[in-house]
Amino acid sequence: MSEYFDILNPDGTPTGKIKERNAVHHDGDLHGSVHIWLFRDSKVLLQKRRDDKESFPSCYDAACTGHISAGETPIEAAIRETEEEISLKLNPEDLHFLHDQILTVHQGDFISNEFNRVYFIDESVSLDTLKYDEKEITELRFFEIEDLKDRLKNKEKGFCMTYDELIRVIDCAVSKGLLESRE
Repeated sequence: MSEYFDILNPDGTPTGKIKERNAVHHDGDLHGSVHIWLFRDSKVLLQKRRDDKESFPSCYDAACTGHISAGETPIEAAIRETEEEISLKLNPEDLHFLHDQILTVHQGDFISNEFNRVYFIDESVSLDTLKYDEKEITELRFFEIEDLKDRLKNKEKGFCMTYDELIRVIDCAVSKGLLESRE
């Protein structure tokens, strides 16, 4: 079954055009996605992507990530992706908007040009209670925030995000009172 995405303007508003996933990634059209960051105490939950993923295979990424389907809102996509990927059921009020960003990845004929809506969730969950989608993910792991910052600052391979992206997530969460400053 094909997935369809709304094509977006640079400000994230729909153009009114809808295209099939493969065509979007072939043409490099701007389309919507969500990243959901889950923090618990001084740790952040990351998923390890399968080695057969189109982008960033075998790399650690935010707890949940995914495309926004045509006609779907970012909140609806975030709730759907979180339940599909890590079996965590959320309500809209559990998601705290952090920021928007445009992320572009070129890998051969694959061009992912995403308008990414970034959310924060603060959940007291245990890895034992989460069941991940083995078609998408090979592992869930909590990283100490400071350890992850060090790894990214040293440009350690195996992570989808950069040091600057992580710092932006943390700074936005701290500025909105969602996360305590560790400085």
